[in-house]
Amino acid sequence: MEEKINTDSKEHAVEILQQLNEYRKTGCHCDFMIKAGSEELPVHKNIVSAKKRETLMDVAHMMQLQRLCDSIAILLEDDLDPKSFFQTKKIANRYNCKQLEEKCNQFALQRFREIAKSDEFMDLDKKFISFLMESKETKAKEEVKCKMLLAWTKHDIGERKECFLSLVMKFQLTKMTLSYRKFLVENEPLLFESAKCLRLLTLSVFDSHGDISSKDVNLTENKQLVVFDQTSQRMHSHDIDDKTWKPMQTIDQAIIQNTLYSAVVMESYIYVICENGSFYRLEYAESNAKWEQMTNVSLQYACVVALAGFVYGMEYQSYSNNMERYDPSNNRWTRLTNKSLILYGESLVAADGKVFCIAGYSNQQCRATNQVEIYDPVTSTWSMDNRSLNEVRYCATATATEEGIYVMGGYNINSNTTNSVEFRSSATKTWMILEPMRIARYNFGSCVIDDMVYSIGGNGNPANIEEYDPETKEWKIIETIQGKNINHRTTFCVVSNDSGSIGPDKKKDKQNLNYALKKFCDIFELPLPKLDIVSRKSPGHGSDIADYELDENGKMSLSPSGRFQLQNKLKKFPILPNGDAYLLPICSFENAFSVRFLHKLSSKFNGKYQHKIGELCKKNDILGKVCRILFVQPTNSLH
Repeated sequence: MEEKINTDSKEHAVEILQQLNEYRKTGCHCDFMIKAGSEELPVHKNIVSAKKRETLMDVAHMMQLQRLCDSIAILLEDDLDPKSFFQTKKIANRYNCKQLEEKCNQFALQRFREIAKSDEFMDLDKKFISFLMESKETKAKEEVKCKMLLAWTKHDIGERKECFLSLVMKFQLTKMTLSYRKFLVENEPLLFESAKCLRLLTLSVFDSHGDISSKDVNLTENKQLVVFDQTSQRMHSHDIDDKTWKPMQTIDQAIIQNTLYSAVVMESYIYVICENGSFYRLEYAESNAKWEQMTNVSLQYACVVALAGFVYGMEYQSYSNNMERYDPSNNRWTRLTNKSLILYGESLVAADGKVFCIAGYSNQQCRATNQVEIYDPVTSTWSMDNRSLNEVRYCATATATEEGIYVMGGYNINSNTTNSVEFRSSATKTWMILEPMRIARYNFGSCVIDDMVYSIGGNGNPANIEEYDPETKEWKIIETIQGKNINHRTTFCVVSNDSGSIGPDKKKDKQNLNYALKKFCDIFELPLPKLDIVSRKSPGHGSDIADYELDENGKMSLSPSGRFQLQNKLKKFPILPNGDAYLLPICSFENAFSVRFLHKLSSKFNGKYQHKIGELCKKNDILGKVCRILFVQPTNSLH
């Protein structure tokens, strides 16, 4: 599209352009000729090469065409995005375009995460980095800013270390997640350069509550809110920052027929449970994945939560004290110990490694309660929380962050819909009343994204999303849902990647690995093998071995779910034998007497019959095949 710039005929710029045009017509100072048929147009190469606005700015500034410079700056402002930001900022600084420079500053504050992903971020100067880190308007969590400051410092640690040490002290450490603070203490030697910073960081970790493992910040992950829409009969994801909706997979007809009741996300799967107890799951990262029906649960109208690799379900719409646990490794539900209170409409949430059943309506007392029962998976026991809610309620919704549990809405003591909110601190284990929601609602969904609490839909107002900011302690309506009928109790958070797809970017990893393999073969002139690089599944799934992970050196470590499985004696410790199996020591979980006795017995048997076994194994008839299946052919080591 042609971009026209209005100029005043009396301006100095017009006189220069007119004089240049006269030069062009007479051929003076022209060093380039454009031919169009029989017509020849003499031009200057600087003018012809100024196709891009950046280059045109160079020419306009050199020729003192201020009106043209201002107009180009406006056009650059309008087209500012994460890709053009760094080049536009250089132009603004080089030609002292104050308005454009301010526009770039505001853009960087609002789109910090996006520009931080670029390699050019590492080339920013100390002044601008300090501006981004110190500004209270930077739209990024403290841990995200700290991670990028570390990356920027390590790019030239000799020149930037002092700047890092001065800036890191200005971060509000308590606003960082506990998992990231632990990660810094355990993995960042740069922090050791500042004894004061290390002391404050370590003390903040010690003062925090909860057995949280250390975890780095992943800038490529973008958490999105997911809902089930009954109108379109499919799931939809909502990007909180961009305020955009994106359709996901359709809801299976069997789920619709059995009436979807509640849902939860765990690892790369979405699990849903229907009113009649039928149970399904979907690998949401795969766009073409199909819903799988898993083992049904005996509970009716059940709500579900995920904790340490297991799904916990409890009856919600009937008076009950039953809870069951689902193990995806063996596709089995297990009935757990009954809790004390028989309630209806209680809130279920997982926090601090335990399952909380909060409030509800008591059939025995014929009224709502404010009591809280806690299930400990390690001891398989229930206990009553020493502190109860400040207000009784039922049919409320609960969700949790690292800091504690939020309970919202529901019915109050008079069976009226309420908008009240309470918070249980993981550190003090006490309940406090917070700012109420803007709208009273019950039987609605909620989730947490980057420590912000969201309430969605429900009976009372099914058409909006509210957001609670723990910093400002205020609720606000951020989205009015149009054309969707959101299913109650089926809202959760999933992770999307840079490509915009939901879930881990497995396809991108596969493409990158295959591309690297092709380049490697081209460089060394090797034939390209026919390989299909695929990702491995979790090693603990589908077996009785606890979940574990292997690093690049083959070193094994238990995953969080694996530690939980061992603590509860649900799985065995993974044993990876190295070397000769006959030389391995007797393990602690083995019976020493049995091992020694069977070893002696098998040694005598092998010593006496090894030759006959060897001859049988060499036969090509049916007997030989059977022997080769049942026996390992004897070797000289078996004497």
